[in-house]
Amino acid sequence: MRTLKSAVTSLIIKPKPPPPGNWMYFKGNGHLAGRNGAYDHVDVQRFFYIPTVESGVDSLKWVNGFSLCWQLIPVKQAAYYTTFFYSAWKGTDFYDLRDTNGYVGAHPYPFSAFGQPDGDDYRLHKWEVSVDGGDAVSSQVAYGEAHTQAFRCEVVDRASGRSQLRFYTSLNGLSASGQPKNEVTHGGAYANAPPHAFKAMVFGDAPWWLAHQHERLSGYIRRIKIFAGELPDDDLVKEAASDALVTDAGRNLIWWAKVNAADPNDLTSDFASVSGVKRSAHWVDDARCEIVTAAQLPTHHAFVNANTVGNLQHLERG
Repeated sequence: MRTLKSAVTSLIIKPKPPPPGNWMYFKGNGHLAGRNGAYDHVDVQRFFYIPTVESGVDSLKWVNGFSLCWQLIPVKQAAYYTTFFYSAWKGTDFYDLRDTNGYVGAHPYPFSAFGQPDGDDYRLHKWEVSVDGGDAVSSQVAYGEAHTQAFRCEVVDRASGRSQLRFYTSLNGLSASGQPKNEVTHGGAYANAPPHAFKAMVFGDAPWWLAHQHERLSGYIRRIKIFAGELPDDDLVKEAASDALVTDAGRNLIWWAKVNAADPNDLTSDFASVSGVKRSAHWVDDARCEIVTAAQLPTHHAFVNANTVGNLQHLERG
């Protein structure tokens, strides 16, 4: 059985050609197997965040709904990933957020976690919605391929806070009908909870594991757009497919966007909100992601080895 597993996991599959554009490359967890990272306190990029509380006012309220889209090329790694978390960027931990202010995210999630079958030592993943201490998974992740994705939080009962969470895992086309998705109904009180003082949208790593670093993005991301409101599904799918703002709802609800990053130090939104605000994202420390152009991507070490675990260049310490 060990011999068979080794043969399967070492198979090198050439990734599909990616679409054009600049990509923000985030390194992997830094270990080869198992649930928790072996390389604590490594000097690589961690995450960037966009604060939602502005002059004491929450500009991205759960109760009003929110939507976002992005493109992601996952690179295979052991253990957990982070694409985004709607959470807090400091002054909290996972349990505090779960029990009070709330959080949600959408990423790859290891089969092995919490007793799920056939996980190959945390090195195989499914797409998940992470919320309220739970992890709802759907289809298996394809590494080394560009996935156009979107997430929508709709509050269907404001009194109770019951919300419909919808994660489109691999969009193809301009209609939401028939698209693969992972849906979760959340019945908790996050919609009516007060915002955490450091509430933010976080990309690239779990903010409650800043030092440990075993939930990194591991891969490439671009075309991030965040909307302050429940963007209609068809409009959200159209926005996910374009570098520009292409719907009236998108233009009216845009909150922050970074579509085609050329400099990791420039995280000012590509588009202004309807009120004229261009918000800025911030790195949590001095480390940065790498910008990889479309021309560089086919030979970039992590892309070439996107279907394997153990490429030391991808797991480098900085």
